Amino acid sequence: MVRENNTIQSMIGGLLETSCSRLIRYESLPEDTGDITLQFLNEDIDTVPERHAFLGNYRRFCADLIETLVRWIPVEATEHILGQATNILSNLYQNQPQFQPQTFAKNSPVVLKVDAQVTVIDAALKGYLKWLSTQGEDMQEDERKRNVLENSFEHWGRQMLQTRFDDPEIARKVISLMSTLSTKALGDRPAFALTFLEFMLTIRLADNIAYPQYSDAVKDLERICSLEMQKLAMKFADDFMNVYEQLESKINEMINDPTTDERQRMAYSAFLFIIIHRCTVLDRDTQEARMRIMLNKVKDAWRNDEFAGAISNFQSFCGILGMGQLPDFLSANSFKEVQDWSYQPLGSDGQELQASILERSQHLPLRLTKTLLAASTEKLRDGTPAYESAAILWAEAIPIMLPNLLQLVSHAQAFNDIDSNWSHLPPELQQVIRRVLTDRFWQAGISTESRDDFFARVSGSKSTFEGFASTVRGTVRQIRESSYYILYSLTRFRDFFYGIPDLPGPLSEALFGHAHALTAHHLSVLLTVSTHLIEGCPSQLRPHFLPPMIQGLFRELDRKISAEWDEVARQVAESGDNDNLTDEMKTESILRQLTYSSVSLVAVLLDSRQGKP
Repeated sequence: MVRENNTIQSMIGGLLETSCSRLIRYESLPEDTGDITLQFLNEDIDTVPERHAFLGNYRRFCADLIETLVRWIPVEATEHILGQATNILSNLYQNQPQFQPQTFAKNSPVVLKVDAQVTVIDAALKGYLKWLSTQGEDMQEDERKRNVLENSFEHWGRQMLQTRFDDPEIARKVISLMSTLSTKALGDRPAFALTFLEFMLTIRLADNIAYPQYSDAVKDLERICSLEMQKLAMKFADDFMNVYEQLESKINEMINDPTTDERQRMAYSAFLFIIIHRCTVLDRDTQEARMRIMLNKVKDAWRNDEFAGAISNFQSFCGILGMGQLPDFLSANSFKEVQDWSYQPLGSDGQELQASILERSQHLPLRLTKTLLAASTEKLRDGTPAYESAAILWAEAIPIMLPNLLQLVSHAQAFNDIDSNWSHLPPELQQVIRRVLTDRFWQAGISTESRDDFFARVSGSKSTFEGFASTVRGTVRQIRESSYYILYSLTRFRDFFYGIPDLPGPLSEALFGHAHALTAHHLSVLLTVSTHLIEGCPSQLRPHFLPPMIQGLFRELDRKISAEWDEVARQVAESGDNDNLTDEMKTESILRQLTYSSVSLVAVLLDSRQGKP
């Protein structure tokens, strides 16, 4: 605890220097690095998970210290931090080669240096915002300090926006920080927001697929720009409406650019939608008419007869994703004979099928629906004019969407149901399908590698048998979880969703008909969305909506949890010295969390206070 006294004030510079210098992510440094701190940690801490836990706690302590010092002496601490950041970020490549795509690394020394500075300034912004919330004793002096600090933040932010960052990972971190600066610390300075928006609209790093990690980072940068643009639109809708024609012209130009992918096009459309939806300067009729034009794309996509026919049964669902002949492909390429899929290169036919699966999944109307639903509901309070407009317009779309949406949910869960949909295959091929459906995931405190190392390993195996399997299960998982998100978002519209007369039975069947086939990890996701569906139901509609939902959910939870704990007990009884304890710990950790979440939902349902309107 940092206490306000003269001794601490005399140490401010040293405390800040120490805290800022220790915010490097040491766990991301190579094991053979010459860094003295990492060498000490390797000697002092026995296991990788313990080291990760210690470093995470230590980093939070340093960030909390910076936040506390800024809250206590905001002007002096902020000047020190911004000055130090300017010096470091202006000399990133001093005495070393400039950035080249072929040398890109997600955790290069330069990236780690920038990451540390971003963490420092983020902590300083948190401290500043807490200081703002405690003003009041000397209003005139506080207002003077606030203006000084805002001017400092804006001046520093404009300096950063005039700097070119060729490394996409560095650019991504800087843009995330600028978003926090613009929407939180400089929320009443729309001029800075417009400058930041222009920066995101014009930043363009040339993609180069010859360097996969660099190419992925460029795409991540594009995605983060889209998301941060939408956050700005929510915060500064009226200000952006004043220049809407120019923005619309620029956005349409980017949408029509053939190099813009479908995800980006949808994100740009959502940006314009948010401005129209959240602004207060348009009359209600004009606003709803313009929003309805945008939402018509969603309705048209869901009621398309060709699409409805293509998902009418499980086989046609696999066909629309390009996986109709998946068992034949797995058999022809002898997947069952390869022990380690991560090291088996994928042939050209496999890479073509992999690309086809990814491309076909983009044509489903899920992403467009998710994007506009998020634009319609995020950071929006019930009862506001914007909420009422969104509810009225989505009420027109919900009955059109639901039949095909529930079909997608059902098929995406049935994909994991070996007994129902893959039982016609020979036993050895059924085993291959099970392996294809087995996830790789990282877990804090249990996994023996860092999170970044795990994702780098997964990313590096895209062109292998394991990468192909990941594409298959990842595509189906994405369909499943995108559908869950849409259902969750529709609950925001209360009676328009819950009041549909024939919804509960088909919804319960779609969500829980094949839920037993999901792993405990995936069932936890289904439990989360089911909890939202149950808790969000208006009290007057509970007798209509809840019985089929609760019955279906707890039937599957009881079935899965009982079977999984029995399996854990069997494995413990039969375990030997050479068993994989890490996988066992992951399995048991997930199962404990699923059991806990299930019991917590029971407690909520049995709470007598929940029955009150």
